[in-house]
Amino acid sequence: MPLHDPYSSLEDAGFRPRFIAIHKFPVQEHGIMKLVEDVSNTGDIQTEIWNSARSPVNELPDDVLRDIFVCTLPTLHNAVISPNQPPLLLTRISRRWRTIAFETPGLWASIHLPAPVLSFDATRDDEKRILNVIMPGIERTAKEWLARSGDVPLNISLRINVDDPHSAIHSETSEILTNTFIHLSRRWRHVRIESVEDDCIEKILQVPAENAPLLESLEVDGGFLMGCSPEPKIYANASLLKTPNLRSLSLQLASDDVSDLPINRAHLTYLGVRAADDVSLDSLAFLFRECTNLKQFLIRMAFPATKKSLSENFPARIACPTLQHISVVDTDDDRADLYKRLELPNLCRLDFFRYPTMPCSILSLLPGTHGSITHLITNACATPFSEFVKWLKLCPNLETLSLVQGPFQLFAEDVTRLPITLLDMLSKKSEDQDSTHDGSYLCPNLRRFECFNSTDFTARQVLQFIKTKQAQADPRIAKLTDIIVCFEAEQKESKEVEAELTPFRSDGLHVSLVYCLRTQQYGVHKSFVPTAGLQDSYTDGFDLGVFGGTLSL
Repeated sequence: MPLHDPYSSLEDAGFRPRFIAIHKFPVQEHGIMKLVEDVSNTGDIQTEIWNSARSPVNELPDDVLRDIFVCTLPTLHNAVISPNQPPLLLTRISRRWRTIAFETPGLWASIHLPAPVLSFDATRDDEKRILNVIMPGIERTAKEWLARSGDVPLNISLRINVDDPHSAIHSETSEILTNTFIHLSRRWRHVRIESVEDDCIEKILQVPAENAPLLESLEVDGGFLMGCSPEPKIYANASLLKTPNLRSLSLQLASDDVSDLPINRAHLTYLGVRAADDVSLDSLAFLFRECTNLKQFLIRMAFPATKKSLSENFPARIACPTLQHISVVDTDDDRADLYKRLELPNLCRLDFFRYPTMPCSILSLLPGTHGSITHLITNACATPFSEFVKWLKLCPNLETLSLVQGPFQLFAEDVTRLPITLLDMLSKKSEDQDSTHDGSYLCPNLRRFECFNSTDFTARQVLQFIKTKQAQADPRIAKLTDIIVCFEAEQKESKEVEAELTPFRSDGLHVSLVYCLRTQQYGVHKSFVPTAGLQDSYTDGFDLGVFGGTLSL
């Protein structure tokens, strides 16, 4: 399971409303997930089990049921220690299910280790309860969980919330959680650690490479925009980075000297660079040039560049023939000189997010792709509409367009509302020969459209967009297969529109119109879309009461 892609979905719920990111398990047709959901939603579990006792799923042999159980695990993140989600939920259905679940190592081979989050008005007594009651419960549960995983390779993620004011307990919680899995390094496959204390990061990175032979991906994230990058010396002595099977690496950097990182750059297929401090254009260009087998590159920059041009020793074009997916989160246009030099002939997917400043460096980046992009994901509301249309004209083969807010909380004055004109341009032949790539249509291959931004669209206008796209007789215009549009509030015609969408759904179109109120707080629009995938959505709101000693594996 890839842990490295912060946007792994659009397809990945990184920027979607949480209620849209529904896992579609192939075993649903067998009735198992319906049974699990029914049981978890009822207050009378025993009655529900009694009524379901003769379900066909209970006639399946143990080995088949065991394989189905593994399919119920989340695919977008590691399994969480929650009695309401698999695998723990599976142990609450019946004695037989509990036994099978406990005897299935693959169910316990992934875990997200949660650090409790204190409210801003928490007292010293609350901190003591965290350390003396809740953390021992988490530690005990995690150790029992991992003990049931047998010899299966492990996927582990750990996050400490550095955004709360109770930093005094961060060091202790980091150490407790790190100690639950540090001794299992020979089985590590995917490891992600975020906002963990430097001492614990150093302990993990100093694990000898020969003691982590299965490690394929490693992510160290100090917390974006928080200035929590590990000290440079930690990476300089990081023997774990030399492990032979490491193909995916993501690091939070506080130093510009990336050439000294003890990694085999030619082995990497994924690289993520997060910088809370300045990492120069030369350093980024060095990585583009030296990581010759990269398929995916993520760049997150928290501050403007101090130097806005590359050194003379870099050529006018930097070839990246294997790169298929690039994700850029930037604050301004200072790195345009790097982007315009990239030659990306096989780039298929571009994620581009920036704080609203002008001009936009994506216009420098796109020409180097030769129009190969099929997936574009961006925060269009941070850009004037005329500039956004220029982006689309450089992507004639675009199949998926996803408009999301991204990692920046946009202030009201920064937001450009997408006009209804966009839907017209995406569905109708243009009268202006200069307005589209071929003088006729904008993004003629568009099949998937997602919009979680502020718009002037109405549900009726979205319906008309669907009708126009699906009725096109021109073979150059692709029909929609998926469309998701989120509105800020319920609309009067919602029910009528939903009724008119029925025949399109019957023809195979996946369409979701979501109505959700948006509130304003401290001058920032709190969108219903998660702000970055940087928040730990699967720990937020977690019922920590289960760690007070009441939960037993």
